[in-house]
Amino acid sequence: MKYLESANASSFDNFNIDNLYLAFEELENSDEEHGAFWVVDEEENVLEIHKDLKLIAIFPENSKNQITKQLKNIDEAKKIFVEFMNGDIEKLMSEILHKSKKMPPTGV
Repeated sequence: MKYLESANASSFDNFNIDNLYLAFEELENSDEEHGAFWVVDEEENVLEIHKDLKLIAIFPENSKNQITKQLKNIDEAKKIFVEFMNGDIEKLMSEILHKSKKMPPTGV
């Protein structure tokens, strides 16, 4: 089961594309400096996006590291989250690991 939750307490089990775009809309319109939402899949892969477009990714294969990447625009973020939703995890890991910064986990 895939799960989506936002910092404003919205959550969706087995989220769909409409839920995902709603989360992005809420993020863009958020007055909170630290607005964010995250998604988790069955394998406990995690993607978290912040209002400033900082992406945090945690994949079980890289559980000792938290991967962060500053995205260029909201369209890039949407593309990554749609790939996640569609289950393209291998492709996604490759894209995120390319030109990203590894950090110790913080318990997302």
